[in-house]
Amino acid sequence: MYVEELQPGTDVEVVIKGTDKLPLHLNTKVTEREIDAKIKHFIFLEPCYHEEALINPNNLTGEVELNYIPAGEDSSRVECWKRINFKYLSDLKCYIVITNNMSRAVNRRQFYRVSIGCPAVVRVGENRKTYDCTVHDISLQGISITMGELEYDAVGIPMSVVFYEEATGTNFRISCLCVRACPVGRNLWRYGCQFTKTPPELASYVYRKQREEMAKRSGTEPRKPIITFNKNE
Repeated sequence: MYVEELQPGTDVEVVIKGTDKLPLHLNTKVTEREIDAKIKHFIFLEPCYHEEALINPNNLTGEVELNYIPAGEDSSRVECWKRINFKYLSDLKCYIVITNNMSRAVNRRQFYRVSIGCPAVVRVGENRKTYDCTVHDISLQGISITMGELEYDAVGIPMSVVFYEEATGTNFRISCLCVRACPVGRNLWRYGCQFTKTPPELASYVYRKQREEMAKRSGTEPRKPIITFNKNE
């Protein structure tokens, strides 16, 4: 589908994938604006805020994508537009998304992240130094952990995360590669890691957690954002 097929009021997610930070997730809605332009495939989105400040993508770099999760029986599918043109229009006080590409349907569960919040241990790099951490969230593709800042740039370094799943009494040992790192608070950093292999028991665990989360949300809400938005919500 083309982006202009999304109706006003539709919930969407914009993901800005920077090169040196965790992806920025903006949950917003399609809105209506009047514009005199020859652009064919575009939509307007409500602006997003963080701590009362506008999130202005004009000052950000990185690849941007737009995700739309249909409601009802299609809730396991995500319509995704890659490499969109995403800007803030100060005169109209809204975002604009421009893309000539049609969406690509992807399996929602491949990247649907669920919050975990359990204690864990991570071994980092070739020297296998061990640190305490917390599992922030997990998907079928990767895991993010929160811990103190490492003394060096961890991006590109292999890690091994171990955590205990109390419900089944299972210990998980996950081999992964750190792909992103960013500060999330005083003396705390979040490290996003991509799995190098996914054991079957881990995939089963992630599927179960996803089903539980989707049941809570009735399968219609977008995944939990890193930053929340619309100023009047």
